[in-house]
Amino acid sequence: MTPEQIQTLFEAARTPLLTNSQREGLTLVNPWTKSGPVAQVMQSEVSRINPAMAQEWIAESGASMSLAAAAAAQGLMEVTPALQAEIDRFNPVTQEQRDHEQIEWLKAQNPYGTPGFYREDGSYVPPVSGNMTHAIQLESLAPEVAAELKAKSQPAPLTEEQIFEQKKAAAAAQAEAHLRSMQHTHAFRGF
Repeated sequence: MTPEQIQTLFEAARTPLLTNSQREGLTLVNPWTKSGPVAQVMQSEVSRINPAMAQEWIAESGASMSLAAAAAAQGLMEVTPALQAEIDRFNPVTQEQRDHEQIEWLKAQNPYGTPGFYREDGSYVPPVSGNMTHAIQLESLAPEVAAELKAKSQPAPLTEEQIFEQKKAAAAAQAEAHLRSMQHTHAFRGF
């Protein structure tokens, strides 16, 4: 056994799921070559602590999950907590894989929202607000992806023509409001 394997087994054995007498019975062996509740605890802990080593040991031992766990993993039957634990023991996930899955999920959530915009028919689509917690998570996991999504969430700068049209529309609305105010005042006075 390599020093890394010994350290991983030692850390796995420190779990509160094992009693002192169970710890004393542990030896320097690949946990996937054993069966029983202690072996299952050690397999779970090794998978959690060092997924890459767990994958190597699974391959070395020739161990495989039960048919029920494989069927549950493929969605052919309901996943129970025991089956999920077995699936997790035989399919350890590295931190990089977890981070990648989290980044993809955060990107799909669009944590920065979308700006409001006008459609071709002139109707306005209001902005959608983002989620600050998700944005912070994405910025810590993948700053370049976060910057790209943040830039897309900002409204596009207005062209000179759009600024002119907005000012023209505002002036027309102000003139209309003034005219209505005058009409209301004259109607009230009885003119």
